[in-house]
Amino acid sequence: MQGIIQNGVDLRGVSIEELRRTLQELITELRYRFSTISKENFTDIDLVELLASASALASAVIPATALKDLYPNGAAKLATAIPSGQVDSTSTATAFTATVPGVTELKDGVCVMLTNGVVTSASGFTIDINGLGAKPVYSSMAAASRSTTIFNVAYTMLFVYNERRVEDGCWDVYYGYNSDTNTVAYDVRLNNSSGTMASALTRYKVMFTKRDGTLEPCTQTSNSTATNKTLTTAAFDPFQPIYYYSSTDGVAVGASPATGSTWIQRCSVDLRYSFNAGKTLTAGKPVYIRCDPQSDGTVKLDGNDCIVQDLPSATNSKVFIYLGKAYSTYQIIFSQQHPIYVYDTSLHLWTGA
Repeated sequence: MQGIIQNGVDLRGVSIEELRRTLQELITELRYRFSTISKENFTDIDLVELLASASALASAVIPATALKDLYPNGAAKLATAIPSGQVDSTSTATAFTATVPGVTELKDGVCVMLTNGVVTSASGFTIDINGLGAKPVYSSMAAASRSTTIFNVAYTMLFVYNERRVEDGCWDVYYGYNSDTNTVAYDVRLNNSSGTMASALTRYKVMFTKRDGTLEPCTQTSNSTATNKTLTTAAFDPFQPIYYYSSTDGVAVGASPATGSTWIQRCSVDLRYSFNAGKTLTAGKPVYIRCDPQSDGTVKLDGNDCIVQDLPSATNSKVFIYLGKAYSTYQIIFSQQHPIYVYDTSLHLWTGA
């Protein structure tokens, strides 16, 4: 083993069989040395040389052919570092150029890491690497070119060339979830119509779904200060989705909320717009809507003061719909799940009349 594991060794001439044997010997030796360590006299065992050998092996240059033998499906590519470069100073917000050493042609799967120290990208920008041609940049997580700025100054991002997405190829950019237009948002925000309004809708409202599929807002009052709002008296289906409307635009009866403004989950909802502003929430506690169950399985809000934070501890004729968790005196984390509780002989989930 000493003939192979030496500081600064180049393993490119070592066969895959010898490499495997060396690694196995190292593992065996490590297990033996650690198993013989004395808790009372730890320093009696000198592991410095062995650990130095392990470090040398880990940092050695391993031949790509050896990795290819180990991973015939192409993992040998992992032995090659992704080339990196800088955005050229002549770049504009819509047309980037960059110099990346080692990239001589554009083929499917070519990867580059680019650092942008010049200008923040605009919608529909292109990148030309080493003069190989300006190619449009697409989000790796969307079908169409991303419409917002994503390659900001001081960012370093991964670009992967894609021959198949569009004619003449493009760059797919990989980035973190950084705005309400990302994939995570589409999981909790409706990008298509959620239905039509049964009553007029004003800004920032919690909405319920009625039996006929239309949407009913908590109230039609459009402010966050009134302590005597009149809440809806319409019956709604508690087993259908409860939505939050995030826009300031009003929506008429029979019309649909604007695309992208209706949420089934949201990290911040101001309840003062949907319910009476005089209600002070206790941060950290759950928030429920107290309702009157109807004979047909629908429910109605229990008057104008129906927001509570405690479930009943004794027999109660009301049902309690979980809305979310308070994080301030008036804001909640709006939940995607809305279980319904009732206390008859005990507290349990309500399944309908």
